Amino acid sequence: MPMQASLSQDTGSVPPHVGYRLSEALIVLGRWAEIHFGELDPARERCDAGR
Repeated sequence: MPMQASLSQDTGSVPPHVGYRLSEALIVLGRWAEIHFGELDPARERCDAGR
């Protein structure tokens, strides 16, 4: 079974702190959503109409 990339990294600090790469991905997704928000409903309606 292939190894998966870790989403967290132990920084070895005291008190313990763990950084999460996932938060970076969510920031990018949030920015994309802000930019394209107005396009979401029309795209959903086009998709639903094609069913």
